[in-house]
Amino acid sequence: MCIRDRMSTEAPIVLVYWPVRARGEHLKLLLEYLGLPYTTKYYQNGAWEAWMADKAKLNCDYPNVPHIIDGDKVISETDAIAHYLCLKARRPELLGRTPDQKVFVRTLRAVIVDLLEAIMTYHRSGKANVQELSVSVVLPRLERISRQLGNDLWLAGDITYVDFLFGELLQMIGAYAYPALQKCPNLMAYSYNFESLPQVAAYRASPRNDLRRFFPPNPAEKVTRVR
Repeated sequence: MCIRDRMSTEAPIVLVYWPVRARGEHLKLLLEYLGLPYTTKYYQNGAWEAWMADKAKLNCDYPNVPHIIDGDKVISETDAIAHYLCLKARRPELLGRTPDQKVFVRTLRAVIVDLLEAIMTYHRSGKANVQELSVSVVLPRLERISRQLGNDLWLAGDITYVDFLFGELLQMIGAYAYPALQKCPNLMAYSYNFESLPQVAAYRASPRNDLRRFFPPNPAEKVTRVR
């Protein structure tokens, strides 16, 4: 029996998060790429008490959102979730093929998460200056990644789980800081290649692609999304 046959007899993984893309969407993309059956559970904005009630009952040492529920297992923290999914699907090469590549992948992830957190912090501040976000916050970090990528197809040479994190981040940057992305043509080509992956393209065109907001509602958002 092949792994896909075995997975079809299992209950689907449940991905639990808020109804925004933010830190959870790249995990959906990874699930799609791996072909792992899954469903989603969203705590609607403002449902903090519901999450607190569920959090107290979770069989998890460090309960947080997003998290996944797979049978009797509850996995929290996005990096741990990504590792778990790659190993469950028997795709350990997505974590890196060699010791050096594995270390490089983890370095890349830290750099990408720093950029994601910087954008999210700026958004939470209520500011709505696209040029400031693009030039002061995004572009210096994005240019470093652009130089490292060069003419390669994927960040670590081979496709790895960090490409799903970065591919989704580029969608966020395209929505909120497009001038920065325009200055990195190789990253625009990278984004096109990522979105052209059959599993990603099929997901984007499906009803499963059910989230449009990157962040919770913000009064400044109406003037932030410029492209």
